[in-house]
Amino acid sequence: MKEIAAEVNAQILTGKRERKTTTMVVDGHTILKANNYSLEDGEPSVHVRESRKKPQAEKKQRAQVAGRDYGHSYTCQACWDGGDIVCCDLCPVSVHAECIGVTQDELAKATRWACPHHSCHECGRKSAAVGGMLFRCEACPRAFCEDHLPSSAEIIGQCKRFQALGQRHPAQACFIRCDAECVKWAKERRLEDGGDEAEEAAATGWTMGAKVALTDAWIEERDHEIDLPLDTAGRSKPLAHA
Repeated sequence: MKEIAAEVNAQILTGKRERKTTTMVVDGHTILKANNYSLEDGEPSVHVRESRKKPQAEKKQRAQVAGRDYGHSYTCQACWDGGDIVCCDLCPVSVHAECIGVTQDELAKATRWACPHHSCHECGRKSAAVGGMLFRCEACPRAFCEDHLPSSAEIIGQCKRFQALGQRHPAQACFIRCDAECVKWAKERRLEDGGDEAEEAAATGWTMGAKVALTDAWIEERDHEIDLPLDTAGRSKPLAHA
């Protein structure tokens, strides 16, 4: 491999890069390769020529943005009550600050806040540091890397509740129910069917944009009625980072 790399680098440095020729010689005449066809077969059609080209890679889907492409849950991921909830900047999770052991002032200092679902509950490592995958509990705020995944965890794969809010399943997440209490709670909340969010979406026929508008408009209206923490510049920081 080193020899191949050295040869390629030498070609680039000396300007001797491999060139593809588009012509060929037939009976002493130079013609385009595209025009090399027999009278019996005839000239290939545009469709045939295009099909011979290398297929272009599919365009990557643009990254989703909280508040634009999906809404947030209106209940806390830890206690499942409403009230003064804080919304994650990276996913639909909402929590009470006190439920995850932080204060509003601490949250105000973060320009982009990630909820506990984005780091391992045991070691604190993020998905990039643990092979690109975290196991997130759909019934509580805990997430685990593969090294610390509880043996009793129930693997469910995708979170229908978050999908009902408009989120595409993130590639760096696999959803679980991390213990017996979360399994029991998930059944009580009908999370296997998407919970209240999926039920409301089916009943009202909401579109993704409508769900985002409704969820975040309610949060914005609430933010005007309570005392919000201030950031380092003295400006109020909304609890919903949408």
